[in-house]
Amino acid sequence: MPIITTTRRKRRSIKPFQQRETMKPTGPSVFGPRSNKRTLSSFLILFIGVMLSIAAVDIWSRRRLSTSSDQQAFRTSVSTNQHQKSFEPWSTGLAAKQSFGFFDDIGDTAWSRMRNNAVNFQQYRKPQKPDTGNEDPWRWYINNLEPDFSCPHAARVGGHGDGPKWVCDPHRLQAKDDCLIYSIGSSGNYLFEDSLLGLAGKGQCEIHVFDFGDFDRPENADNRIFYHPWGLGSSYDDVYSDRIKKIAGEQEVLTFQEILRRLNHENRTIDLFKIDCEGCEWSSYKDWIDKDLRQIQIEVHGLPSARSGISGSDFYNSFRNNSFAMFSKEHNQFTKSCYELSYIKLSKDFWETN
Repeated sequence: MPIITTTRRKRRSIKPFQQRETMKPTGPSVFGPRSNKRTLSSFLILFIGVMLSIAAVDIWSRRRLSTSSDQQAFRTSVSTNQHQKSFEPWSTGLAAKQSFGFFDDIGDTAWSRMRNNAVNFQQYRKPQKPDTGNEDPWRWYINNLEPDFSCPHAARVGGHGDGPKWVCDPHRLQAKDDCLIYSIGSSGNYLFEDSLLGLAGKGQCEIHVFDFGDFDRPENADNRIFYHPWGLGSSYDDVYSDRIKKIAGEQEVLTFQEILRRLNHENRTIDLFKIDCEGCEWSSYKDWIDKDLRQIQIEVHGLPSARSGISGSDFYNSFRNNSFAMFSKEHNQFTKSCYELSYIKLSKDFWETN
């Protein structure tokens, strides 16, 4: 018995000890192999992240350096080109020569481009048969005739509605000491003439207005506007001349040549020739188309009748034959077949083909 008791006690005393032994941590400590693997993995991830960041920064730096170098090279190139261009001769002599000195600020290269456009432009849809479809003037004008020249600062002189005309660079008239303007047909509407005073300068141009009636104004004299109650006749169309004289009654009807002689303008350049005479253009154009007119602003009324003996192409070819370029074409919305056309005269060598 005592032995058994002692043994049990020993077992009981040993058992807690054994339990304590078995409760000791049998795995690796925090500094053991498993912990080392985790640390190594974290280190590798951190290392890779750092290397990727360094690589990204390096790529960004290289690209920035390359872009900066390209930009610097571009700026250097532009600066060099500008420096070189500043020493290149820039001439406006060609434009001045071929426009009688009117355009004095258009470079030779730009002028040559404008010239090529005008010379190569075809005015008619069917050049071999330009009058095809002339039985319908409205449709004929849709299919034929467009501007072949551009004025850098063209202006519609006179505002809105019926009566104003497109003028090529009217500010250039300020440079002329003997500026002369003819305005045929106005019915007392001075919008065009008064507007020119503001663009060309008050008193800068001598303006002559021609029309039947009594449309003189007190302010005309101060503005160098001279009104003449004369009708425009024809030196070659007797039927028209007889008809217009009946309309005129006691007022005078003069041909264009007679007007020049009456006003002592035979040796003068007419800088602007505005004509809106309700159809008289077909019966009078041969009297003025070959004169020293620098710009023509004309309202055409349909097409010439068979009685006149001329066709539309005869009329419009005479402008090109006398070195006129069209810079504006505008439909008069008040009528179906009336158009406002504007021309500028250039020298004959402007139209010569190379």
